[in-house]
Amino acid sequence: MKTITVTTSEAQYPGLHHSANHVSAFFQSGDGLFLLALKSRAVVRFYPDDTFDFLYWLRENKIRKVD
Repeated sequence: MKTITVTTSEAQYPGLHHSANHVSAFFQSGDGLFLLALKSRAVVRFYPDDTFDFLYWLRENKIRKVD
């Protein structure tokens, strides 16, 4: 598991081309797929290397989960 230090809402997650303050919400799908709703109204697919680490990053940045 990688260790990520999140200090601001500007934090970047490795491999994700959007900072936390651009992500509005997320949906976790099967097989490690995350759908991210951006504040620009775009939807981005993202497959993190470490699902648990990415979930931690999302929670730390207070990004809401969509069920």
